[in-house]
Amino acid sequence: MSNLFLAGMARLKKDKIFWCLLAVMTASALFLVISRQDSLGRTERIIEEGIRTGADVSFYTQIWEESSASDGLFFMWASVIGQAVAVFGAFYIGADYSYGTIRNKIIAGHRRNRIYFSGFVFCCMAGLTMGTIYMALVTVLEIFLMGGLQFHTAVPLLLLWDCLMMTVAFAAVTNMISMLIPGRSYGLIVNLAVLALLMFVAGVMIESLNAPEYIKTGLISSEEGTIPIMERNPGYITGILRTVFRTVVDILPCGQAIQLGSGGPENPDRLWIYSAAVTMVVHGAGCAAFRRKNLK
Repeated sequence: MSNLFLAGMARLKKDKIFWCLLAVMTASALFLVISRQDSLGRTERIIEEGIRTGADVSFYTQIWEESSASDGLFFMWASVIGQAVAVFGAFYIGADYSYGTIRNKIIAGHRRNRIYFSGFVFCCMAGLTMGTIYMALVTVLEIFLMGGLQFHTAVPLLLLWDCLMMTVAFAAVTNMISMLIPGRSYGLIVNLAVLALLMFVAGVMIESLNAPEYIKTGLISSEEGTIPIMERNPGYITGILRTVFRTVVDILPCGQAIQLGSGGPENPDRLWIYSAAVTMVVHGAGCAAFRRKNLK
C-alpha cells in the first residue's frame, strides 16, 4: 500500500489537471473576494450620500450587513467541488486504464481492493486540497480587507466539517465511476452526466421545498389601502412527501453542495452523517464491483 501511495504522490505532483483545477479555485477565491469588496464599496458610498442628504438608507445598510458576512463567500467552494473532483478523478484514474497501469499493478502483486482504495485516497486528497486552498486564501484576504472572518451562522465549524465530509462523498462517487469505466473520456462524460443529473434532481427538490405556503392572487382596495389576497399555494409540499424530499436533498452530495454553497443548510448537524453513510455504501459497492471487473 505504501508503494501505491508513494507512486500516486509522485504522479499527483506532476499532474497538470490537478494544478489547473487548483489554479481555477485560487482565481475564483480572488475574483469573488474582490467582487464582493467592490460591491461593498459602492454600497458604502450610497449610504454615506444618503446620510449626507438625509435620505432613508436602512435598506442599503441591511444589504451591507448581509454582504459583509463571510458565510456565503467562505463556503461557496462547496457548490463546485463535486465537478472539480469529477474532472480530476476521470483524468487521474482514467490514465491508469489508458496506459495499462492498473494491469501492471495487479501483475506486480497489488490487491484490487488496495488499488481501488488508493484511487479513492487521491480523489479525496485532491478535493480537500482544493477546498483548503480556497478557504485559506479567502481567510487571508478577509483578514486583510475586513479585519477577520465575520460569520452570521452560529455553527461555522460544523458547516466546515459538513463541507469536508461532502467532498469525501464526492470522491467516493467519482472513484467508483472512474474505476469501473475505463478511459478518461468515457469516465469524464459519465462523471459529469451523473453529477448533472443529481444536481438537477436536488435543485428541483430544493425549489419545491422553498416554495411559499401562500401566494398572492390579487388585491383588494379598502379605506385603509390596498390589501393583498393570499391563497394557499397548490404546489406547496406537506406531510410525508416533504419529509422525503428534505431527507433526499440532505443525503445527496449535490443537495448538500447547493445548501452549503449558499451557507444555509436546514439540518447542518445531519449532513456529515449522511456523507459518511454515502461514502461507505458507495465505496463498498464500488470495491466489490471492481474486484469482479474483467480488466482487458
